[in-house]
Amino acid sequence: MFVVTVMSAVLSTIDSAILAPSAILAQNLLGRAAASDASALRLDQLCVVGVASVSLCVAFVGENAYSLLESAYEIGLVSLLVPLLFGLKTTRGGELLGPRRDGGQHRPWLLHQALGWGFFAAPWLASTGLLLPTGLTCAGLATLAYLAASRA
Repeated sequence: MFVVTVMSAVLSTIDSAILAPSAILAQNLLGRAAASDASALRLDQLCVVGVASVSLCVAFVGENAYSLLESAYEIGLVSLLVPLLFGLKTTRGGELLGPRRDGGQHRPWLLHQALGWGFFAAPWLASTGLLLPTGLTCAGLATLAYLAASRA
């Protein structure tokens, strides 16, 4: 019974991890391209396949389950937590702040992941002894970018 419960939780998490980004992609980013309900359904299906394919590639590239889980939490911290908190707690910036902030504040984190750096700006800062965690530092940079965009 315990194994079935654990498998149910794992499969539910996987299902949510695929359906949530594909729905956002299909409805919010690519939704205007769909002319009819049939094409919107087809767009949803293609986004599910696309997100699942990218997720599979990321899983094959990952070193182990712990590093994949750590990366999943870091990308949520960098690209989701900061705008959520600012959106809930402030009224600065108006409705244009979201698109401005979403101009790629998660790109430094993605760059560090692609280059395999364990710490923020590791080649330059490691020699000084300053080892900053990548996820927290990128979240701080996203916060600064969000504040700068809200003042503009």
